[in-house]
Amino acid sequence: MQQSSFDEATEFLQKTLSQLISVTRKHDLIIDQIARSLKIFPLSCLLESLSFGASLLVLSSESKISPQLAKRLCSATVYTYTSNDLISGSAFLRKVCLPLPDPETVIDQIVNITGSELNSIV
Repeated sequence: MQQSSFDEATEFLQKTLSQLISVTRKHDLIIDQIARSLKIFPLSCLLESLSFGASLLVLSSESKISPQLAKRLCSATVYTYTSNDLISGSAFLRKVCLPLPDPETVIDQIVNITGSELNSIV
């Protein structure tokens, strides 16, 4: 059952990112709107699969916001590793907190799902 929901989520993510790629090729202003939205995302959510995939679209564009978003992605990565280290090092926190998604896992997932499409726009 769990594998089925993972497969459905992966398929949804693939369709959504494919549609985003298609729309951004036709409408340049969409990239800036996506970038502005991602700037206000909490760091803990920025490395989720969909927001990270959208971040890759912005970084591959000529957007003026791309450097700022790259800095936020770096901050989100540091935040994730620091938070996960704190959670894994504390018996209390392990009981009350879920670790954030591992950035390496998210990157691998995005590359596997949309690698060819993202490569075509870079």
